[in-house]
Amino acid sequence: MSVLAVSTLIFGLLSNKWGTRRTLLVSQYTSAGSIIVLCCSTDYTTLIVSRVVIGLSVGINFGVINTYLAENVSPAHILVGYALSVTGWAVCSAWTSLFGYLVLDKIGWRWFIACASLPFFCATYYYSAFYSFLRSMKIMQCKRPRRMKFWFRL
Repeated sequence: MSVLAVSTLIFGLLSNKWGTRRTLLVSQYTSAGSIIVLCCSTDYTTLIVSRVVIGLSVGINFGVINTYLAENVSPAHILVGYALSVTGWAVCSAWTSLFGYLVLDKIGWRWFIACASLPFFCATYYYSAFYSFLRSMKIMQCKRPRRMKFWFRL
């Protein structure tokens, strides 16, 4: 949790230099790779390191997703974007808890993590592949995103 908190602060600010879409894609792919490493881990060191990297990646998502929505989603769709973002986190958290309660004893923790991560992998693919589709439907706002202003600079 401490890695998540620190990465939320740092990468939320650094996304202004890197761009929010690039920052989100890097965090999604880093998380995906860390989940695969976590499922294949054979010792505690690999397990701990992959969990720290996953916490870092999730913190990047927390710090950047609202900025990304504010910069890119049209004003007519911004509330739907925020609602889907919050709902997505809540549904995935509930899904993971329920799925773990039902099958963890039967399939083991490695398969549990792999199966519980399927919605995450689907969301990563969707976000990577359908970005231009969303722009063409006028859900995504403009060709050049506006930048959020902060009272301090990095």
